[in-house]
Amino acid sequence: MQYFSDRETGYAIQIKEYREYQNPVQPDEVFEHFVAPQSYRYVADEEWKELQLVL
Repeated sequence: MQYFSDRETGYAIQIKEYREYQNPVQPDEVFEHFVAPQSYRYVADEEWKELQLVL
């Protein structure tokens, strides 16, 4: 609620199912200059290869 504290109207997306991975990935450790996406993010081939090494 603190996020919406100084706003008249706020919108959120309810998560119906939650799945916790056994080996979570820290995106800032995988992707250079990581910024949380607002909607989606394209992953370059080299980034995908690095991600596969982490998983």
